[in-house]
Amino acid sequence: MPTLNAAYSEAEAIALEAAALGRLSPEQAEVLRSFFAELEKNALAVYQAARLVASHTYDRQEIAKFWKGEAELAAHARKQLNLLKRSLALGWKQICSPVTRIRKPRPKRS
Repeated sequence: MPTLNAAYSEAEAIALEAAALGRLSPEQAEVLRSFFAELEKNALAVYQAARLVASHTYDRQEIAKFWKGEAELAAHARKQLNLLKRSLALGWKQICSPVTRIRKPRPKRS
């Protein structure tokens, strides 16, 4: 199964460019669409392979350990996708704004 690192980098670059420009070209949209379709296909393949492996694992503790690892991998992948979605939603200017907001310290209550 091919890794998605290069495709993820390309999708991220497109998302950041689109956020900076405030628009997404049809070509960029198609690249993102195909990236997410390939990601979904790979996730389904991993899920089906995991089910096959789990069906051959009879010890309950081994099954629990296996699915815990799979859940952690899925959570990490979901976190990366949510970061990509947020960068699209918020816009590059809001993410990389050079001006930071400085908060004044709150007075202590007696």
